[in-house]
Amino acid sequence: MDGETSSFKSDLEPATPHERVRGSGVPDALPEHRYDGSAMARIGIFGGSFNPVHNGHVIMALRARESADLDRVMLVPAATPPHKPDVELLDSSLRLACLHAAFNDLDGCDVDARELARGDLSYTVDTLEFVAAENPEADLFFILGADSVAMLPTWRDIPRLAELATFLWIPRPGIDKSVIDAIRTEFPRLELEPVPCPLVGISASEIRARRDAGLSLAGWVPDAVADLLADSAV
Repeated sequence: MDGETSSFKSDLEPATPHERVRGSGVPDALPEHRYDGSAMARIGIFGGSFNPVHNGHVIMALRARESADLDRVMLVPAATPPHKPDVELLDSSLRLACLHAAFNDLDGCDVDARELARGDLSYTVDTLEFVAAENPEADLFFILGADSVAMLPTWRDIPRLAELATFLWIPRPGIDKSVIDAIRTEFPRLELEPVPCPLVGISASEIRARRDAGLSLAGWVPDAVADLLADSAV
């Protein structure tokens, strides 16, 4: 997949000069994300593999921002998700370029490549620690699907996560509220707040399969993302 990187390098040039992780097209050093305005900013962090980003992710981010009255939503693609060791990831530069294509024109949404620049396993607690240190007066909200809520018992340092952020969970097909209730019982200090959102049954694996089969991605991903994915399949 390394051969795909050069096709997208121009989309990944940072605003200021940074050295890059060799061969990845990802900045090696990134500006801190401190948000101006209210001293008590409400910042959403939406992490994941985004393999690739799709319309379901866009809906989740926008509905979370509206529901929780967030000032900003940070989209943070993982370098190596610890809970998906067997999933073949698209090239990191392609995943990042697709995120920019999906969110750059949406008000209040920023793509943050810190986990890609850091490399190795991407743990949510580490990213939240960095964002909290950069924005000590802000309230942090971590956005995730109900399917990820079910996996929380396997996440690193849940007690610290509960101190760092409120978790905004979004309904997913096949996951009922009993799963959320069980997590609340197991981790009573973890704030889990629901985000009203329509069920969107879009799977990143289906999108990759459709791309590889040469099928249309219209309705599955934003148009600009579909163009990038089509180019990468050539």
